Amino acid sequence: MSIGARSKPRLSVRRIADLPVWVLRSSDARPLNSVVVAGRHGLILINTGPSAKHGRAISRQIADLTGDPVTTIIYPHHPTADCRGTSAFADHHDARLGKVVILASGRQADGHTDVAPNLVIDRECVLNLSGVTLRLLPAAVGSVGATNIYLPEHRVAMIADEPRMWARPLRQTTTTPFTHAVGWFMRLRVDHLLGSHMLPLSGPEVNLVLRGYLDQPPVRP
Repeated sequence: MSIGARSKPRLSVRRIADLPVWVLRSSDARPLNSVVVAGRHGLILINTGPSAKHGRAISRQIADLTGDPVTTIIYPHHPTADCRGTSAFADHHDARLGKVVILASGRQADGHTDVAPNLVIDRECVLNLSGVTLRLLPAAVGSVGATNIYLPEHRVAMIADEPRMWARPLRQTTTTPFTHAVGWFMRLRVDHLLGSHMLPLSGPEVNLVLRGYLDQPPVRP
């Protein structure tokens, strides 16, 4: 399934097993995954796309999947350019009034030009959003706040990854925010592992990839 037309971003859609969870992958420019989770009180959208055009494409694709509204948006990396598609779902006024929950980790960014989060977390917590239970682990990667997500009812994990994070630098300390997130997920029961850039993994592949990351020798940058 895809959104065509040369002027529109192309998206592929993949449902995770028989769960109400879909991965929408943009294949143009830098591949980016958006994740849609259907809850009892609306949809959770993780990553809204790097531009307003991507946001509109995601909105159209979601409308083909379900008629439910997006009631929660999560920025797995904040502030970055990965969530400039939020304007297709909510504006600054909606965010201020709390009509849509927009969650991120870290500190509120000054002079935010995109739709700013209205719920910022700075510690591990469990929340119920859109009728879905989420266990959240915030982390800081440089100046960017990262949000790692676990859905206990679905046994789905979403790691706030960037491609460079999968290569361990030569002088890496024993624990970094990313290795901490990997270790955190390994302590949970994860049947499906998703990320902002990685292809979805399921079954034994999940533990093999996570364990392999922790065990791999460092590489020169």
